[in-house]
Amino acid sequence: MKTLGLNLLFIPLLLTIAACSRQYKVSSITPGKTTVDQALKILNEPISVKKSSINEEMGLIYKWDDVSLQVKDKVVKAIHRGPATHEKDLQFWRQKYQGVESKLTQLQSPGEGLLRMNIPSAGLNILYNQRNDQVVTVTEYETL
Repeated sequence: MKTLGLNLLFIPLLLTIAACSRQYKVSSITPGKTTVDQALKILNEPISVKKSSINEEMGLIYKWDDVSLQVKDKVVKAIHRGPATHEKDLQFWRQKYQGVESKLTQLQSPGEGLLRMNIPSAGLNILYNQRNDQVVTVTEYETL
């Protein structure tokens, strides 16, 4: 019985460590600098690779369960991912980039209450859902 209790304690701990390791791997990819080959070595094979449905000139979308990469000319141009645990509150982003130019806009999505916080100098777009008070997506993009 004691062993079962210890196993139930350590399994969530191991899952948390694995998730943090994955976030660390994703954070080593830099839009505009990391090549698709380097990204594939870091993240392994994607679930799918498709042309962008928004605009074919935007390149290819490499998709995993937890992250998508926008790739053009064999270079990662943008990373779309869910927020890390500490990034789920909009207040985190406001405090982290306090004093940095940012723009908060309401998206035209009826009934969803979505806001986008754009921080151009950091190459970040934060998608925030007002209904559940949570950051939904973090997009890191190449800055020129």
